Amino acid sequence: MRAFCILLTFLTVPAMACPSLAGNYKKCRSSTGQGSNATEILIEQKIVNQINEFTITTKDAGESEGHVENYKADGKTKAVTDVDPDTGLTIQTQTTASCLGNLLNLRMIATVDGKDFANITIKVSKSNNQLTENYSGTSMGDHISDMIICE
Repeated sequence: MRAFCILLTFLTVPAMACPSLAGNYKKCRSSTGQGSNATEILIEQKIVNQINEFTITTKDAGESEGHVENYKADGKTKAVTDVDPDTGLTIQTQTTASCLGNLLNLRMIATVDGKDFANITIKVSKSNNQLTENYSGTSMGDHISDMIICE
């Protein structure tokens, strides 16, 4: 029985390695004014096959519906290629989500017609009821460094 409990502990560790981020954060602000205009962030979190999955919905002021992103914190890179129907430009994004201690680490790389467009890392954490998103990287050649704090 003891061996079974130890084995069960090791099998459940990957699912428990991610922080609990679920919540509805209605008051968000940027520390620099440089970043997101999101005024509300909703995070849903579930464990599927021992992998944490996050659904993050951001709403800007005046929006009735938000922008929804889904992430699997499995450390695998997910590549998506789209062609803009209006311009014919090919947009490719590569997103990797993983958990490091008390952080959800998101890395996003985007190219437009094969040219670098963005390379951004977002580290998401929660302390008490406060959500923090630390952004760093480049977008359209400009350096990005911002912190979004939500309550």
